[in-house]
Amino acid sequence: MPDTEHAHHAFLRQTTLPDGTPIRIRRIRADGAAELQRAFHQLSPGARNQRFLARKDRLTAEELDFLTHADGRDHLALVVAVLDAAGSEVDKIAVARSVRDRSDPSVAEVAVIVKDEWHRRGVGEALLTNLAAWAWQTGVRRWRAYYWKDNAGIQRLLAKVGVKRYEQRESPGILEAEYALQAPPG
Repeated sequence: MPDTEHAHHAFLRQTTLPDGTPIRIRRIRADGAAELQRAFHQLSPGARNQRFLARKDRLTAEELDFLTHADGRDHLALVVAVLDAAGSEVDKIAVARSVRDRSDPSVAEVAVIVKDEWHRRGVGEALLTNLAAWAWQTGVRRWRAYYWKDNAGIQRLLAKVGVKRYEQRESPGILEAEYALQAPPG
């Protein structure tokens, strides 16, 4: 298995969005549960529904523990934070994760959520591009995703980091799709 400790640091980076907004993409922190709960409550009910595929009003303590304790090998999680002029994080605007399938270690389930006001500004693409590169370093070659059939945004995002291998109906209105990841440049 590739050296995941190196991968942890490789995706701790600062960049700018197409509109010039400075951001940091980094690993989610185990001590970030309260911060994640606050960010969750800033999401619209529609955004929560798109991410969790059901109405979701709050995150339980167990969910917060799972979401903030990514091991960096089988469970990868990155957060995007907006930076102020001094380089301090002022707002967490997106989270994405890749959780390895226990029965096939080359496959992981992917999920992403971006705050409503940051949609279509390049946040999701920056986040998933970095997460895909990290996942590749840990041996993941395909992402499986579950989404509402009318969620064109996630379908566009996933097509930027992988090639759709299949898409099938999972349950009424929900699709399961698998994307072959592209090897990161270099």
